[in-house]
Amino acid sequence: MRPTFNPRILLGYRFPNNQQLRWELETKNHIPEIGHTTEVVQRARENYYERNNPQLKNAYSGTTRLYYTNGNDYFDISNTVTYDYIHDVWAFTYTKTFWEGREVIMEQRINIPNEQKLMLHTVLSFQTFREQYAHL
Repeated sequence: MRPTFNPRILLGYRFPNNQQLRWELETKNHIPEIGHTTEVVQRARENYYERNNPQLKNAYSGTTRLYYTNGNDYFDISNTVTYDYIHDVWAFTYTKTFWEGREVIMEQRINIPNEQKLMLHTVLSFQTFREQYAHL
């Protein structure tokens, strides 16, 4: 077991009329399993091998989210904007190579410089009958 420190902050404010705004920031340190950082080649299936990578580094991610909700007796709307950034993200490479005298596919986990994602998620809910909601 390896200790990690993954800080997270969540700040929020309630406005009048059932409106709320929240901001969240979190970071993570993704540590590869020790087996992925050795100099080992394993057969996974016929003509398919997995090669570990001793140069595999930790991946570090940061995520920030902005939440906005608004509602009344008839409908609720919820919006979330999320931005993810991962430094030294893990990815797999697949190459055809000769291993033990025959052509095989070799899979290996590597680090690529970064990955970024921006997402928008919106949910609209409205009350159809007493205590029943429909979501879009």
